[in-house]
Amino acid sequence: MLNGHTTETIARFNYDKDRLQITKTYIHFRDRDSLLTDANTSILQSIGIRGNASNYDIKRLTSSSMILCSENDSLVFYKLH
Repeated sequence: MLNGHTTETIARFNYDKDRLQITKTYIHFRDRDSLLTDANTSILQSIGIRGNASNYDIKRLTSSSMILCSENDSLVFYKLH
């Protein structure tokens, strides 16, 4: 249970130059997506999203990796080969 309910979370985002802004997050259920509206929720904290939205500075973005940094977290992604 990634988000406390299911293993799937969906997010809307804005990407502008060196910033990534997660604007809306949804818990995905089989029959519907449920918008997270609580700005203080901790459901997604384990994956680096605090509340229902987050802002990140893009520190690295290549074809094989991405590093995002917020005030509290650094998220590191690598492409599997």
